[in-house]
Amino acid sequence: MMRRLVAGGLVALLLTGCATGSPNGSPQASSSDSAAVGYAPPILDASELESIRDARVFFAHRSVGAEIVEQGVPAVYEEFDLPPLAANEDEGVAFFDDWLEQTEDPMDKLESFPAILAGDFPDGSVDVAFMKLGYVDIVEETDVEALFEAYTAMMDDLSASYPTVTFLHVTVTPTRWQPENNAKIEEFNELVRQEYADRGRLIDLAGALSQCPDGTVDRHETEEGDSYSQICEAFTRDGGHLSPEGAATAAAELLSVVAANLVDR
Repeated sequence: MMRRLVAGGLVALLLTGCATGSPNGSPQASSSDSAAVGYAPPILDASELESIRDARVFFAHRSVGAEIVEQGVPAVYEEFDLPPLAANEDEGVAFFDDWLEQTEDPMDKLESFPAILAGDFPDGSVDVAFMKLGYVDIVEETDVEALFEAYTAMMDDLSASYPTVTFLHVTVTPTRWQPENNAKIEEFNELVRQEYADRGRLIDLAGALSQCPDGTVDRHETEEGDSYSQICEAFTRDGGHLSPEGAATAAAELLSVVAANLVDR
C-alpha cells in the first residue's frame, strides 16, 4: 500500500513535546481561540514527493524560507525514507532557491523576484515559481491594499512574460509578538486567500503554522478588536523564525501545493 501521511502526523513524529507557556514578547492584551478554523493540513504520499524530483521549482525568500528549504523539505523526504531533492543544480531538474533583496520597503522584494527570474531563468526554464514576503515586510503602518495591488500586478506581469511557468502564491508567516503587526499580516493574507485559494495555487504557510499540533488555532485580538492568528509556540524557536517542527510543517504545506500543480504539466 502506498504510504500516506497527514502533515500533522509528520509533526507529531518530530515533536518531543509541545510547551504551553507564553514566550517573552507574546501579546498580553489578546484572547486565545481554541477552535480550528479554515486550514486543513495536507495529506502527502511518496508519489507526490517523487513527482517534484522530476520538476524544476524556484522559491525566492529570506530567512524563514531558507529554514523551510534547508530544514523542512529534507525532514519531509527523510520521513518517507526518500533521498533529498537535488538543490540548485546547474542543469536538469532541481529545487532552486535564492534570497530576495531585503530593505525597509517590501516593494523592493517585489522588484527583486522578477529580477532574479530574468537573471537566472531568462527563458522561463522552471515549471513552478513563487516568492515569500516576510513578517518584517508588513507592520502596523503598512498600506496593505497598496502592497497587495503591487503584488498582484507584479505576478500578472510575470504570468504574461513567462506563460509556461506556474506561479504560486504564499501567505506571510505571523510571529508571536507585536499584535498590531500580526493584524496587518492577517489582513494581507486574507486578500491573498481570497484572490488565489480557489485557483489551487495558494501555499498557506500562515494557516499551517498557526494551527497547533492539537488542532487548535492560535488566534487572538488586538486591543482595538482586530482579529489575527500567530505562529504556534511549538513551531518557532524565537517567536518568528521556525523550529525544526515548524519548518517541517511549512514544508509539508509547500510540497503538497507544488506537487498538485505539477499534475497537469
